[in-house]
Amino acid sequence: MSKGFLRRGWYRYSKLGRGRRKKMKWRRQKGRHGKMREHRGGADKSVSIGYGTQNRKSMVIVRNINELKENKEVIIARTVGARKKIEIINKAKEMGIKILNLPEK
Repeated sequence: MSKGFLRRGWYRYSKLGRGRRKKMKWRRQKGRHGKMREHRGGADKSVSIGYGTQNRKSMVIVRNINELKENKEVIIARTVGARKKIEIINKAKEMGIKILNLPEK
């Protein structure tokens, strides 16, 4: 069970999991005016695809060619233009570095 995603209102009632770990598990919100379901500010986080686990220790965001040094996996920043992006891709291929957000064709 993930600590980050718990059932809404688990802390209020003992029947929903206050002191009972098995009952605290995630349940999707289906209510008409549900703040969690609508992802409103201040509400708890909801489970979504972006929270998948991935090892990001070896990944580095790159903004120019000089930041390519001694990295195994890199992500090209979204603010980099097309010309610089092509230069970074060519340099990474020479150095044998994998670019994670490069669309494969």
